[in-house]
Amino acid sequence: MKWSMCTNLYNLMSSSLDLAFVNDNTSVRLCLSAQRALRGAIPSSLRAFSLEVAGYIIRTRSVFDGTETQTHREMLAVTGTEIIAGFSPPFNLEEEFLSLPNGTSFQHLHYVVFLREKPK
Repeated sequence: MKWSMCTNLYNLMSSSLDLAFVNDNTSVRLCLSAQRALRGAIPSSLRAFSLEVAGYIIRTRSVFDGTETQTHREMLAVTGTEIIAGFSPPFNLEEEFLSLPNGTSFQHLHYVVFLREKPK
């Protein structure tokens, strides 16, 4: 699956371009909501945060580097709660937390909201 950075959607919304070609306003709202929710909530162990929407299910994926604590996971769970709070029922949230050592590859969901540079 091809993924895209949410910042591209933000740039589209900030520009003077006609947004008629953006088919799904929900995706734009989702990305902006995720960016807001992640502000100040990115622990040092977080490698990536991505999300997608399918029907009325919002999925988030938090990928950690293997050094995360329970507090780090709870911080990202709160982020998920803040994201879903911007959507009325029947939307539901599914969260996934992966703990993978650096260098291990993984798949992003459709929209990448945060991606840490790979260590050298």
